[in-house]
Amino acid sequence: MNKWYQYVVAGCLALTIAAGIAGCGGSEGGSASGGEQVVIYTNADPEAQDSFKHALDKNGFEGKYVMQSFGTSELGGKLMAEGKNIEADLVTMSTYYIDSAQKQNHMFADLTFNAKTIQPTPAYYKPTTGQFGAIFINTEVL
Repeated sequence: MNKWYQYVVAGCLALTIAAGIAGCGGSEGGSASGGEQVVIYTNADPEAQDSFKHALDKNGFEGKYVMQSFGTSELGGKLMAEGKNIEADLVTMSTYYIDSAQKQNHMFADLTFNAKTIQPTPAYYKPTTGQFGAIFINTEVL
């Protein structure tokens, strides 16, 4: 599982930088859910999920994973409720929720590969997407 896990995460990391991907402690030789496919929990937007799928499929993982999409609060609650019994092998979610779940449940395994990041991150996650925002001002109305 360790090699497979590294390749899946490496594929996801080929995307962009800033939210979080966390590795869940699973059973040796298979996914945490006991199946042959890697289970990925995500609250990512459809566009980000498409990027994840594209990167994974392009790197030889087509059919070797299942991505389960949840709303942010639903996935946050699921992480807290499942704790160390989480069914996912990987989680992509805002670092706030990942940090909170780790603090309460100590449920994520440290990642065993190195990835360059803009800012330091805990050993149990690396960024996957860049987050940004904008403010639009209608100067004619103002």
